Amino acid sequence: MTDSTAVPGITQRHSFALLLGVAAGLVCLTILAFFGVWNNGFINYDDNTYVFLNPDVVRGLDWQTVEWAFGHVDACHWVPLTWLSYALDCQMFGLNPAGCHTTNLILHSASVVLLFFVLQSLTSFIWRNALVAALFGTHPLRVESVAWIAERKDVLSGFFFMLSLLAYVRFARSAQVTGQRCVSSNQPSDLQTMEAGLRFPSSRFYWLAVFFFACGLLSKPMLVTMPFVLLLLDAWPLKRIELSISNFQFPTLKQLVLEKIPFIVLSGIISIVTYLAQEAAKSAWSTSTAGLSPLPRLANALHATATYLWQQFWPTNLAVYYPPQPFTLFSPIVLTSASVLLVVTIVAVFLWRSRPHFTMGWFWFLGVLLPVSGLVQSGDMIQADRFTYLPSIGLFILIVWSLAEFASRPVAKIGFRLVAVAALCLFAVKSHRQVGLWKDTRTLFTHTARVTHNNHVALAFLADFELTEGRLSQAEATTKQVLKILPGYPRAEYLMASILQMQGRMQEAIPYLEQCIGSEVAVPGRARMILSLIDAGRFAEADTILYQLWQVASGDPNLALMKAALLRNQGQSNEAKELFRKVVAAQTPPLADNPTMNFEIAELFWAVGDAPKASPFYAKAIEQSPRHVNALNNYSWLLATEANAQQRNGARAVELAERACKATEWKQPVFMGTLAAAYAEAGRFDDAAKMAARAHDMAKANGMEGVAKRNEELMELYRQGKPYREPAQ
Repeated sequence: MTDSTAVPGITQRHSFALLLGVAAGLVCLTILAFFGVWNNGFINYDDNTYVFLNPDVVRGLDWQTVEWAFGHVDACHWVPLTWLSYALDCQMFGLNPAGCHTTNLILHSASVVLLFFVLQSLTSFIWRNALVAALFGTHPLRVESVAWIAERKDVLSGFFFMLSLLAYVRFARSAQVTGQRCVSSNQPSDLQTMEAGLRFPSSRFYWLAVFFFACGLLSKPMLVTMPFVLLLLDAWPLKRIELSISNFQFPTLKQLVLEKIPFIVLSGIISIVTYLAQEAAKSAWSTSTAGLSPLPRLANALHATATYLWQQFWPTNLAVYYPPQPFTLFSPIVLTSASVLLVVTIVAVFLWRSRPHFTMGWFWFLGVLLPVSGLVQSGDMIQADRFTYLPSIGLFILIVWSLAEFASRPVAKIGFRLVAVAALCLFAVKSHRQVGLWKDTRTLFTHTARVTHNNHVALAFLADFELTEGRLSQAEATTKQVLKILPGYPRAEYLMASILQMQGRMQEAIPYLEQCIGSEVAVPGRARMILSLIDAGRFAEADTILYQLWQVASGDPNLALMKAALLRNQGQSNEAKELFRKVVAAQTPPLADNPTMNFEIAELFWAVGDAPKASPFYAKAIEQSPRHVNALNNYSWLLATEANAQQRNGARAVELAERACKATEWKQPVFMGTLAAAYAEAGRFDDAAKMAARAHDMAKANGMEGVAKRNEELMELYRQGKPYREPAQ
């Protein structure tokens, strides 16, 4: 069959300028679709553990980082090259998210161009190849992989995947030619055929393909089914799976499988490593996927696969997290999904000889998707936009080639081109808008909660924001909603405990904290348990838990704060100061650019009574995060009550405390009590007494007996015209 759109291949010199022009156009189109991604910040959803709060990454690229990267397994992945790419970003750009985002975009753009050259080396239909690459580059489902720094795994593994394909196609083309020249009258054995193949002049491309494949696996294990993709390419368009052509003997399917042994061995090794990592991580998976039995998991996987197919045409309501649904195999939507997938699969099998591109594209999609389809537990998600990064290429080949064949008449060709241009424009615009939703954590999860139903992960993040802003009643209501959706969800249990502690209900928090043991929030959960135990005077129990945590996270400033508080309560102030000094000295300098880290360091200094050193860190945290209500409140308290007169500033204390109260809608009695102390320091004793009375009444109404009693005592002090002073240390 011929096609007027076919042009000479890449090997012909006169087309080289055209190919470069197409490649440049693909890069420009991809950049336009993702324009502005470098203005986005870090997302507090894996970006923290992968990059900006990971000291092994933050210190940059050195031999210590290399050793750590190859020896570290995260959750259920061994991805040393991904870790090293993050470290290189930090080496070049520091903790600037723009650098990380730019790297992701460069890798994705490079993969788009490489895909075009891979397809061009396979076929000579340049405009079909360009359209497939353009659709891959601009489709909104790509946004998650590109705009999410933590998904460097996708774009880096995709880059190596394309390089491996390019090298393999070069090897296969040369092998076909050399195989024709070296035919003997005797049928060679399978092993002899393989050995002969690896002695071809182009065998260096074979080993390059193996090398790039290994690099891809070290970036993301999802590439384990690449040997299957290579066999698909052997069938079409390489057409290596033939018994004979004229008098020339070609490799059989069995021989081609033997040719893939190095690829299969690498896939087997990384599969074993990933399986062991998954087994170790299962106890920490906290979402509802961890408890799904095989049949509901299969039902969700069928629905997710059909959803991916639909989203290729209608990519709406995209979210960073899709909660598993209570499907069964007999749910109408699952039966519909299974029917669609079965019908397309049957059609693909029957079209093998007449429309091989349809068969190859469909089985590419299914085969590459298999490791993350949800049939086998891999992390705590069944459906995610990023899972379609490489599988979607097969669908685009299927769609573009099929439409191009049907558009054989001139009028149909015009229609095909108009549809192609319209699709690219719509996808690029949609991707650009989707990029904007990834600008920060709040925007992302607000959108996710809006476009999904009963999304416990998104709602938990929103509750966390409400808690950070001091809107405790809203945070408590949202957290209860999460626990209603997914009872026992550790993150929600932890949030509820945090809310209760901020309300002064320390003992009520303990049952919630006990639910966090063995989950991904076990460490912060135990840390908060220590606070409740200290408040209850159960120092021995607190010390035991703190010792356990200290073994695994001795550099955590939160643990240092708790250890200092415990030592102070036990009358060991000097030991607390010495411990604190060592922890602060060990902090990695770039981490101080994070407002949370600055707040924690300020808390550490304040815990040992060093107000002069605490003040600048509080100020910096507030500068970086103006709505950080805990920093506003605690710094105001320091400025209002510090024993050292040089550290006090009544006017500034009033300003900060009022900001905290306004941010929390005047519903946080602890913050109102701080404002009362600030008024007293500013000489406004009547206002101080009235505010303390309001704080007392609100605390009483909310069951915060400790806070109510404290404000009652301070109210009497203010009525006497006296400000409160912290004891000198």
